[in-house]
Amino acid sequence: MRLGRGELRLRLRGARRLSPTSRPAPLFTDVTVEAGIDARHSLPPAGITDIVDSNGGGAAFVDLDDDGWLDLLVAGGTRSPDPDADSARHGGLRAYRNQRDGSFEDVTEAWGLPPEGTGIAWSAADFYGDGDRDLYLVDREPNRLFENLGGGELRDITARGGVGDAGFGISVAFFDMEGDGDLDLYCANYLEFDENPPSQYRAGAHPGPLAWPAQADLLYRNRGDGTFEDVSGPSGIAAVAGRAMSVTAADLDEDRDQDLYVLNDATPSYVFLNDGYGRFVESGARCGLALGRGGRPVAAMAIGIGDLDADGHLDVTVSDDVAGSVFTRVAPGVYEDRAGRSGLPELMQNCVSWGHNLFDADRDGDLDIFTVNGGLTTPIPQVDV
Repeated sequence: MRLGRGELRLRLRGARRLSPTSRPAPLFTDVTVEAGIDARHSLPPAGITDIVDSNGGGAAFVDLDDDGWLDLLVAGGTRSPDPDADSARHGGLRAYRNQRDGSFEDVTEAWGLPPEGTGIAWSAADFYGDGDRDLYLVDREPNRLFENLGGGELRDITARGGVGDAGFGISVAFFDMEGDGDLDLYCANYLEFDENPPSQYRAGAHPGPLAWPAQADLLYRNRGDGTFEDVSGPSGIAAVAGRAMSVTAADLDEDRDQDLYVLNDATPSYVFLNDGYGRFVESGARCGLALGRGGRPVAAMAIGIGDLDADGHLDVTVSDDVAGSVFTRVAPGVYEDRAGRSGLPELMQNCVSWGHNLFDADRDGDLDIFTVNGGLTTPIPQVDV
């Protein structure tokens, strides 16, 4: 993707003027086996039978032992792994220490994580302010907070911290909502799942997100002493409830405080604009960020934020089940979807996009898009872009 000032164009490196049989040179090489990463995501024996198991797991690179090298955390995401598989490596939690030579060592139990535990995603932040990255584990069961004691040793302090959100967790964001120097926590929740599918769906069908009631998100304020309080009501975020898939904090209206962008599944997404004191007003439609392609709700999955057109302002990208959105900033707090000009829809045809990130893949000074694609109701492989 090469972007001139004020322009937005997406290009696959080496994709122009290729013969039908030629391919661009690879930018990356798969070294999973050589690195010693043996964690796997394992579906239940019956496969994907409901919306819970369709959401998968996550991973995070973070320096947990303060040696300057990124370690790896994996959350398998499986609710009920295959009983015939090694549960420690199929759907469980894993921690891998970077050995500084391109390989990793499994230190799950040594660092204090239960390998048989479940989880969907990790978030890392120094909420104590002691220089160590602490961890928050997002799960369908109560989320968990781990304090980093140094050297990678972790201690579960969920009860003491008061942040054991028991909802269907899907994503979180640590951010300073009131400018006091302490990191607060937004927990994005999905839906109120029931094991018994609604009667209007045939047996064996996979009901979509609208079959279940939306679940409220939670906002925890950091008291500054390692504990948090639920301020979802007074902050204003409890005024609406969607089916959240992702949340990111950024100054979207350029008033020098942290706002929140919450992507929702099959319903309009939310933008919570911050007044600087930790009070929020939902403004997704006003900002132009509530809907996807064609001006309708989509299965919005993940967010990328960065300056795509080199104009000094933040732009926003979204992965979804259609073709993705590229929201260009046109005024403070106002965005316009210009995906049609970017070439992204052509690249994402017939894809369901999940994980999503912006980074400079080819080190040419501009941001590229990486998107992870996969089948929605069946594990049919789809090419990542």
